[in-house]
Amino acid sequence: EAIHTALSRIRLAQRKTTTSKSSNIDSKIAQAVNQYISRPQVYVKVIRARNLVPESKMESTINPYVKVTLGASTAKTTTRKKMSNPDWGMVFSFDWDRTMRFIKIEVWSSEAIAKSPTGSKNKSSNTN
Repeated sequence: EAIHTALSRIRLAQRKTTTSKSSNIDSKIAQAVNQYISRPQVYVKVIRARNLVPESKMESTINPYVKVTLGASTAKTTTRKKMSNPDWGMVFSFDWDRTMRFIKIEVWSSEAIAKSPTGSKNKSSNTN
């Protein structure tokens, strides 16, 4: 959406007669678009989970979803109702910077009584 807005602004700026003020706006918009497009991205694909069980005996089923956290950003899959072997196949995109050291992947149940994940994994994002 941000790219679409920036491109619309560029088109509007191009329609105006060229003046020093207009060309200055064009260069600022183009610079913002290039900066936005050139951000490094990390893609995380949540494929599936297997053999999930409810955390307590009071729960008869599990309604799992996955939360992926990288830096300050969190993404969440859809909830799969009453499935112990859910498939998601969802891809999430995160802006990446060098300060990010870990990615956290957690499996939650929407019906869980406890407010803690069913399972979790921290993985180093170090590419060295």
